[in-house]
Amino acid sequence: MPVIDGYEATRLLRAFEGESRHTVVIAMTANAMGGDREKCLAAGMDDYISKPVSLAELDGVLERWTQQGDRVSAAVATPEVSEPEVKTIPLSVLPPEHLNEVPLNLERLNEITRGDTNFQQELLQVFMEDALTYLKECKLALWAGDYLSVARFAHQLKGSSATVAILEMPEIAARLESQAQKNQLLVAVGLITELEQILERVQTFISKTQDIHKSS
Repeated sequence: MPVIDGYEATRLLRAFEGESRHTVVIAMTANAMGGDREKCLAAGMDDYISKPVSLAELDGVLERWTQQGDRVSAAVATPEVSEPEVKTIPLSVLPPEHLNEVPLNLERLNEITRGDTNFQQELLQVFMEDALTYLKECKLALWAGDYLSVARFAHQLKGSSATVAILEMPEIAARLESQAQKNQLLVAVGLITELEQILERVQTFISKTQDIHKSS
């Protein structure tokens, strides 16, 4: 988060709500360190899951906390509504000569989006917009010698890329974050270049799949 982190945001939310209300807050973090869960709960959060999040795990957490809410509405009969048909053209329809260029875990992305290619495209476009901003800010921070900001933007890249199943980027961003935390950025320029190259491949992939879907 650009100004405050999730812990502080949750503490402010709890202070604002007081005793009259309680909004369920589930932490979703790229960290999986010992003590992270306790830190989240101490800040007032209700639960904790770490990225990359599996669909089964997310379903379980949401179901657990939904069941703890007001169940009166469950007794009210509601008419059945047919769900809209989901377009499920797999992203793997790319021509064979381009399969080695795919910068994503397609199986993982299909799991996250339940095979909805429209959702996949939207998710990847949002990721690209955010990632380009994070990377730009990361470069500016590097040139300014702002190690804390480099680490923060690298952490955001690590989490967002893991969420949409981008290959290699989470590991490279994690290395950049670690180097920044140690004030050792001798290899940072090279790592940022690698991240830029991955983003270029992701953008090419998005463009190619859009063209395929339009012609289908």
